[in-house]
Amino acid sequence: MIINILFFFLLGIIAGSFLNCCLYRLAKKVPLWGRSFCPHCRKKIWNRDLIPLLSFLRLKGNCRFCKKPIGKPYFFIELVTGILFALVFIKYGAFSWFLVRDLFFISTLLLILIFDWRHYLILDKIIWPAFFISLIGNWVLGIVRRGNYRCRVFRRSISVVSSKMGGLG
Repeated sequence: MIINILFFFLLGIIAGSFLNCCLYRLAKKVPLWGRSFCPHCRKKIWNRDLIPLLSFLRLKGNCRFCKKPIGKPYFFIELVTGILFALVFIKYGAFSWFLVRDLFFISTLLLILIFDWRHYLILDKIIWPAFFISLIGNWVLGIVRRGNYRCRVFRRSISVVSSKMGGLG
């Protein structure tokens, strides 16, 4: 059990590192793909410096090249994501697709929360993909079923949102 918890903590800090990348690149309108780089000197970060949490501690929170501070939020976002992933695993106790769904929700909600906190903005390019992935994921998991109360409420909600937006098509 401890090894599994450690695995999900490590998975979480990796996800947190990716969330940091998304937060920076979405704010700067830079493509999400490509190598990581220092926000100050723009030099590409070496592979050995891409280890979440450990690289931050080893480099004392500074860029290897320009020595300017990277920022403590990078470290804390990775740490919090790792802790949350481990806690969700503890809740389920074993691997399940519901666990995967909840890890996706946590990642998405953290991305929305932190981006909104920093920029007072919630991007449609985060919300709509997350919405459709969640919809499909829950459908696959059998949560949204015909005749189910949640399904009726969900369909009614979609109708209201669609009418307010002038239709989804």
